[in-house]
Amino acid sequence: MSDSPKAVFLSYASQDAEAAKRICEALRAAGVEVWFDQSELVGGDAWDAKIRKQISECTLFVPIISANTQARLEGYFRLEWKIAAQRTHTMADERVFLLPIVIDTTRDTEARVPAEFKTVQWTRLPGGETPPAFCARVLKLLSGSGLEPGRPRPGHGTRGEVAVPPRKKSRLWLAPVLLGLFAGIAVVIRQPWRQNENPVRSVPPAVTLAPAATELARVRAQLTPDRWQREDFAAMAPTLDRLLEANPELADAWAMRSIINSLQVLRNYDSSTKPLETGKAAADRATRLAPGSPLADIATGMHLVAMTSRGGDARACRPYLDRGVAALPPDALTRYAELASYWFAYDFDQVQRCGEAWRAAEPQASFPPWIFAQLNVVRRRPAEAEQWAEIAKADPNITGVRAYFTAFESKYYLRADVPAAWEVLQKVPAAGRSVHRVVHARWLVAMADHRWDEALQELSQVPETFLFDRSYHGPKALLTGLAHQRAGRPDAAAAQFREAERLLREHLAADSDNEELHTVLAVTLACAGRGTEARNELALVEPLVKGRTPSIYRGSLVLTIAQAYAVLGDYRQLAPWLRKLLAEPSQFPFTPASLRLDPRFSGVIDAPEVQALLKEFAGLDQTAFAPTAADKSVAVLAFANLSDDKGNEYFSDGISEELLNVLAKVPGLKVSARTSARKACSCAWRQVRGPA
Repeated sequence: MSDSPKAVFLSYASQDAEAAKRICEALRAAGVEVWFDQSELVGGDAWDAKIRKQISECTLFVPIISANTQARLEGYFRLEWKIAAQRTHTMADERVFLLPIVIDTTRDTEARVPAEFKTVQWTRLPGGETPPAFCARVLKLLSGSGLEPGRPRPGHGTRGEVAVPPRKKSRLWLAPVLLGLFAGIAVVIRQPWRQNENPVRSVPPAVTLAPAATELARVRAQLTPDRWQREDFAAMAPTLDRLLEANPELADAWAMRSIINSLQVLRNYDSSTKPLETGKAAADRATRLAPGSPLADIATGMHLVAMTSRGGDARACRPYLDRGVAALPPDALTRYAELASYWFAYDFDQVQRCGEAWRAAEPQASFPPWIFAQLNVVRRRPAEAEQWAEIAKADPNITGVRAYFTAFESKYYLRADVPAAWEVLQKVPAAGRSVHRVVHARWLVAMADHRWDEALQELSQVPETFLFDRSYHGPKALLTGLAHQRAGRPDAAAAQFREAERLLREHLAADSDNEELHTVLAVTLACAGRGTEARNELALVEPLVKGRTPSIYRGSLVLTIAQAYAVLGDYRQLAPWLRKLLAEPSQFPFTPASLRLDPRFSGVIDAPEVQALLKEFAGLDQTAFAPTAADKSVAVLAFANLSDDKGNEYFSDGISEELLNVLAKVPGLKVSARTSARKACSCAWRQVRGPA
């Protein structure tokens, strides 16, 4: 493709490549320049940079929307969409840039697309079949002579033609929204917290600052930390950088730049030192420009929360966040900052308070129920954890996927029920199967069930060589090597351990202070039979971790140190770390039963030191199953199909499933899973009938 500015960028999921190709060929046949990566990228292209350049220079951006894009919560096409959506913020309303295409029956009301896509006209091209009318329309738009009259529903538009614009509706509801937006802009410009100071630098001319403040308000409105994903950072960071280059005195832009860096750490997308350093520098700059700014306080507080990943004091954020949250009206950012900061510090009472306040303000919010589910996992209350997870699963985005994982944690660690844990993972939506914590969980269950080759197959579901998550942060090669080792393939295992070591040392060269990577390297070296080197790595981390109070980050370090000593066969050093896993609040709340089945500790269970611990903490197994006096429980048994048509079996199963889902949403009510209910029913029936 040439660098013609009159070009169309075609963005699609890989599963829709054939339909995209048909659209591309029809447009090119009509004389339209089309950027279509399948045919344009050749060896040696800087792919990511070229994609961004084309989006920034194309005249029309054409996203292809389908059931395939609906099913994928993550994908490079979503980054393309967000970059394109961000670009529209610098355009006049009359400028036509987005031209969404629907290639199947996907409904716009359910479409998982940026909000900007829903403000423009959509076109339906079933299967990518492209009529001449659509090509003519594109040519007209590229010439600059065509204006889109309005946005019809995708299901109601004609194929490739502009639909009659809908009748205008009353927009009186916009008045308070616009009033609030202008008030926020006025606060940003005026900065009342600085009125009594002598500013070091003169305020930039209002003609420059006002448009920047308007765009910053738009960026702030798009920030939803509880749904933050990697693509959000890639889309938002360039906008903020551009604003700061033109307006280096805009304190709140520096604060926002700091906040999105902290979110990369807090949401488990980047645990390296870089976002921490960049976030601190930006927060400091915001504070210097506007001492006492609420947003600068929140930026500093969230940076300190992120620093708990490196052993920082989880309480250090409190003065900043308390001050900043109190000074701003409640919104997605303030609610997240308050709740997450208490959760990361394991301040359970405050987590309960903040979560309930959030739910009172937003009853449909899914993030607080998910936090409550995690809270009850850490507090070793499986029934409550699973009930809250059931509510959070309704979220169609990343929180819903993580809620499935929390339910898995309850089944695996607290109940030591491998079949039930696997059943939960099997229900994770297809789009969430590639989320790293889900991949690791499926590997873990397969290993616990001695299905070595299936464990390898689970790892092959993701192309990345490194998994980034709090449940496991390290090279996929280490997990692959452990599966080969247990399957009796020592040569294959050794090769994977070498690859894991290479990747870890490569990462540590750029991030030498990363404690998690040092502990994972210790496990890798121990698996490779290099005990002295493994102990040297542990010596770098152990003294730092021992004295820390429990927090959300400490558990993974404790687990990995214990795993390293288990591989080394050093039971004396292993025992105190296993004690921490059994006695302290942690995201890995082992019981003696789950410790016995966990593949990471399968070779040490018979050691006297470990047996003593299992006996000492035997009560944890009973606690995981015994209901409290206040518990209310119910079981839903399967409905029988008494009709002559066995094809109606699905109907009776559906009734049971629907009752389970409804009852699971009742707070304080324990609902037995279908498998447990069937098992109990089966046992009772055998007792009545006697042995077969």
